[in-house]
Amino acid sequence: MEATFLKFFGQYGKIESADLESLKSLAQRKVIPKGHFLLKEGEVCNNFFLVISGSFRLYYLRDGVDTSVWFSLENNSSIELYSYVSKSPSEYFIECIEDAEVIIISKHDIDEICKSNLAIDALFRLFWQDVVQSLVKRLTDLQKYSARERYLRLMEDTNYLQRVPQKYLASYIGVTTTSLSRIKRSIATKLS
Repeated sequence: MEATFLKFFGQYGKIESADLESLKSLAQRKVIPKGHFLLKEGEVCNNFFLVISGSFRLYYLRDGVDTSVWFSLENNSSIELYSYVSKSPSEYFIECIEDAEVIIISKHDIDEICKSNLAIDALFRLFWQDVVQSLVKRLTDLQKYSARERYLRLMEDTNYLQRVPQKYLASYIGVTTTSLSRIKRSIATKLS
């Protein structure tokens, strides 16, 4: 757990050993089997999840079709931001797509420790800024780039391509699995 905390929060600044111990005291570790959920539609996201191993996807259902919105792999968080911040029922699911292990800290505990510990509060503020920047980038990609360009940008992170099922990648970039196959063939043809 300590190594995961250090790697994750180290992206946002130095974490002192006393602060690390404070965070660890709030955390619980949990194994999540593939196909299980951290969150289901209609539930409130009351926890911060930090992925130790495995992967998750955030998705929504509409007219029986699910659309992947986000993926979380090792050393990333996995939360449904709107529900977490607003304390309202989620319109999304967070599904485990590989056997996984997570660190769980309740929103209440994070809010309380951030009130009393300025160093931890600063780390979380930098984390939230990073989340907002990632969301803006995701929205820009969806509006600015074609499906082919979105897939090429996704290829920059080979973890996704190797570990996330094609049907989820297709919905993530906004195409059918058949269209994704055509895009991949087109790219492979140009590369060879």
